[in-house]
Amino acid sequence: MNYPDALAYLDGHIAHGIKPGLERINGLLDDMGRPDEGYPIIHVAGTNGKTSTSRFATLLLVAHGLSTGTYTSPHLQNVEERLAINGRMATEEEFALAVSDVAGFADLRAKAGEEPNTYFELTTAAAFAFFADQAVNAAVLEVGLGGRLDATNVVDAEVCVLTSIGIEHTEYLGEDVATIAGRNSQLPEPIRPWSVDHCRTSRWKSPMHAPVISASIIVTMARTSPCSTPSLESGAGW
Repeated sequence: MNYPDALAYLDGHIAHGIKPGLERINGLLDDMGRPDEGYPIIHVAGTNGKTSTSRFATLLLVAHGLSTGTYTSPHLQNVEERLAINGRMATEEEFALAVSDVAGFADLRAKAGEEPNTYFELTTAAAFAFFADQAVNAAVLEVGLGGRLDATNVVDAEVCVLTSIGIEHTEYLGEDVATIAGRNSQLPEPIRPWSVDHCRTSRWKSPMHAPVISASIIVTMARTSPCSTPSLESGAGW
């Protein structure tokens, strides 16, 4: 599959629309051998600032000597902007290879009667395939929509980040900030460290500003000793 073929393949799945849920993407990644596993992940959710936060996190990890993959969305001009390695956008050839890796498994699942994957699910799986091919030491994932049922929420992230929350995509996420914040915050296991944008949490009229999600982000991926890892708080240092 070359680059135009990869674009055509993805465009052929636009008609499947937006379908929140994890069953399709989990099935695809299972068949692919779970390329989303084997490296620590920072998972970034929220309404505004997700992409810039993801890029800052990438720079932090690269500065510590880690080869880092980054997945952001949407793209501005070219779809391969969504995939990056150490801050460098994937080339057309790299992107086509990643989509080709995914397409074979996705097509087999569709032929077996499974519900077809959406465009976003395919690009998410392509990001994981790209990361595996690049043998990354760590990855940073930006949530596409919400959090709880977003296709990126198949990972067991080491660190989860919640940026500022606002009213968006109410047909999927809810009508008010508290409900949307709840959907966005349903990413980590309880033991995972959180970073929260404190510029907005004080305005929430809900339990979502409880201390359980107000921990500083701790980048534990670069060093074995806690004394040698940076600890940054989103509202102050990002």
